[in-house]
Amino acid sequence: GGGPGENEKRTMKVLVTGGSGYLGQFVVSHLASKAHRVAYTYSSNNASSSDVGMHVTGHRVDLKTGEGLDECVKALGAVDVIINCAAISQPGVCEKDTELARSINVPSTLMFSSAIKAQIPQPLFIHISTDQVYEGVKSFYTEEDETSPVNAYGQTKLEAESAVRSNWKHHVILRSSIIYGAKPPLVPVPRTLFVQWMEGALPGPE
Repeated sequence: GGGPGENEKRTMKVLVTGGSGYLGQFVVSHLASKAHRVAYTYSSNNASSSDVGMHVTGHRVDLKTGEGLDECVKALGAVDVIINCAAISQPGVCEKDTELARSINVPSTLMFSSAIKAQIPQPLFIHISTDQVYEGVKSFYTEEDETSPVNAYGQTKLEAESAVRSNWKHHVILRSSIIYGAKPPLVPVPRTLFVQWMEGALPGPE
């Protein structure tokens, strides 16, 4: 007979896509600090296993084709939660090659992976989206506001939201704004020029 809070202490198996990106590194580190088992995907920017902890493994996965994804999922086992942090988030890159952006930002290979589809019960799917699905003419948007993206990045992320809603019953969609803060905990990540400028303009701890 378990008491209150017992479920909160249960060790989960969590798949984090884009785990070597800026947000992904903080997610992986936090989950590892709570002793959850974590498998994260990366395309080229991997962290050493000594940095991430004994319960964490990194897997090179091509999310455009799905290559490496089934092996990653099978290594983790019964997945409780999927946190999709993977994205091409630079608006300029998305404008130059919308199809490339769509292939990563719309998580089709992730949702239709045979290893993931075989999971029973279906894992919780947490999808990181963006406030760029809105037109951007006001502040403090809510979920009830109309979406009207003005660039390819916002458009592909809006398509991703629709795909997740249509194909994944147990899901959460989080629309983030500019994500900035401390240096990532595992490996360096290139920052956009705007975020670099903002970090330099903000006063330091002194």
